[in-house]
Amino acid sequence: MQSLEELLYKLESFVPKSEQINTGISQATIGWQIEHSLLVLNGVVTQLELCNPEEFVRKFNLKKFVIFTTKKIPRGKGRAPKTVTPTEEITQENLINNLQTAKNNLEKMERLPKNSFFKHPFFDHLNKKDTYKFLQLHTIHHLKIIEDIAGK
Repeated sequence: MQSLEELLYKLESFVPKSEQINTGISQATIGWQIEHSLLVLNGVVTQLELCNPEEFVRKFNLKKFVIFTTKKIPRGKGRAPKTVTPTEEITQENLINNLQTAKNNLEKMERLPKNSFFKHPFFDHLNKKDTYKFLQLHTIHHLKIIEDIAGK
C-alpha cells in the first residue's frame, strides 16, 4: 500500500481539477473529496496529539477487521461526520494550504507514542499504527472517487 506521503502527492495532483464534478459518481466535487480527506487526516492527528496513550484499549472489532483485511471501504455506506464535512468555500489556495498542514501533521504523527489513539465512530480505539492504516485506506477510498470523477 502506498504511504500517506505518496497519497497526499496524488491528492495534490488533482487540485487543478477541484471544481470538476460528475453527479453519476458523487454529488461532491473533486475539491470536496480532497478537502474532506485532509480534514479527516488533520483532525485525526490532532486527536492523537491530545489523547492520553495510557488510556488506549485494544478490542476486537469485526468492522475494523473486515475493512483492514479487504483494504477497501465500501462506497455509499457511511456519512462523513459534520466535523470533517467541508463547510467553507473550497479554493485551490485553501487546498494547497491544507495539504501542507497535512504533510506537517504526518511528521508530527511519526514522533507520537505508539499507543497514541483516536476513537473512530465505527472501529473504536485505533492506536498510531492502525490510525495510519485507516488514514491510508480512507485516502485511497476518496482518491478512487476522485479518479472516477476525473474519468481516469
